[in-house]
Amino acid sequence: MLRSLYSAVSGMNAFQTSLDVTGNNIANVDTTGFKTGRVEFSDILSQTLSGASAPTATGVTGPGGTNPQQVGLGVSVGAISTLFTQGADQQTGVPTDISLDGSGMFAVSSTVATTQPTVADTAPTPATVGTTGPVAYTRAGNFTVDAAGDLVLPNGAKLLGYLTSTSPAPTNPSQLSAVNIGVAQTSSGGGVTVVPGNFNIGANGQITVTDPNTGATIETWQVPIAQFFNPGGMQKVGNNMYVPTANSGQFLATASPTQGASLGVPGQNGFASFRVGYLEASNVNLTNEFTNMIIAQQGFDANSKVINTDNNILSTIQNLEQQA
Repeated sequence: MLRSLYSAVSGMNAFQTSLDVTGNNIANVDTTGFKTGRVEFSDILSQTLSGASAPTATGVTGPGGTNPQQVGLGVSVGAISTLFTQGADQQTGVPTDISLDGSGMFAVSSTVATTQPTVADTAPTPATVGTTGPVAYTRAGNFTVDAAGDLVLPNGAKLLGYLTSTSPAPTNPSQLSAVNIGVAQTSSGGGVTVVPGNFNIGANGQITVTDPNTGATIETWQVPIAQFFNPGGMQKVGNNMYVPTANSGQFLATASPTQGASLGVPGQNGFASFRVGYLEASNVNLTNEFTNMIIAQQGFDANSKVINTDNNILSTIQNLEQQA
């Protein structure tokens, strides 16, 4: 059979994958914090018809060297990369919207218990997670406050942080709690009720909660940023969230930032700073995506024409056999 037939099939499959990725990028052009994907092609092992030969030694009569003769066997998808370039900031004016200016990600969890501090700077129960625990990471900062006082994403995942009185500062998301702006107040009858507190989010990730009646500071949360050596190696799990993999860097269950992952204070030592009242838009470039779509379409069509040509050749050979 003709080698080009199989090469063209591999080309059609590769360009179909490219079109799939492009379509997903375009679909998420308005998704908060979305990071674009990029398909990278690799050629398949070539078939060697003849190897290379060395030239004749100097001063000896004979032929020169020859290059190897090889026929390529097609193309494969070498990688589908996630590009963590900075998206444009869009001003919203919403006090719970946070854009990350720089590298790093929010740590969030859907399974951490809600616990309001009962006195000033008394830490709630921290999350209990391990290397496969329910902590995910995201660039999307479209948080709101739920009925329990937690800062949450649209899917209910809670923003993780720690009270500034915690010593030493946590270095591993096993050690963080759900950020809560509730204020415990004692009623005239002696009971304790939790009411929404006034809060302010700083560029350094500190969230100061004050009593809505007296203005006194109740607690100060610190929201850390997680960094990974290779964020492109993280796995998408939907809802704008990622989980670490063996090639992204990981937090271990211990209290040390090992295996290429670390927590840090926003705006310090290379960690992203907060921009409150802004959201990071998708980093999809529509001009590039439409260009990639045209290339994928034309590449797919060109490979289909190779298959048609191969089919015509095989039909001609078959007809020759019938005429013999």
